[in-house]
Amino acid sequence: MPKSHSPYREEFRKQMVDLPAAVDMLGCATVQVEQHLENGGLIGVESKGRTLIPTLLMPDGCILPGLGKVIQAMELASPWLRLMWLITPNDRLRGRSPLEALESDPDEVVWVARRMGVQGGG
Repeated sequence: MPKSHSPYREEFRKQMVDLPAAVDMLGCATVQVEQHLENGGLIGVESKGRTLIPTLLMPDGCILPGLGKVIQAMELASPWLRLMWLITPNDRLRGRSPLEALESDPDEVVWVARRMGVQGGG
């Protein structure tokens, strides 16, 4: 993430938990959370040798349904840029952020994610 986005990083860090806390929140084994991170079912960022996971991706102790499909559809490699895209209002989603739209329109969010970087895309 460019330095101009560093205030966002700090705000995100306040809403992140480390791997053991994510395991507790999700009520599953560490290896399962690690698999979600490796397979694109969840986004984690490295900070000071620890993996941090945004709590907004796992409200109520569950990974958001459809999140994995959206992450896998993205061409963005940077976890920070993926997070920014997920929370930024998008014209193709009628002004909603992809996270807001995910609950009611998961297929549409995947469609928009696939079109990032395509001329005229999301």
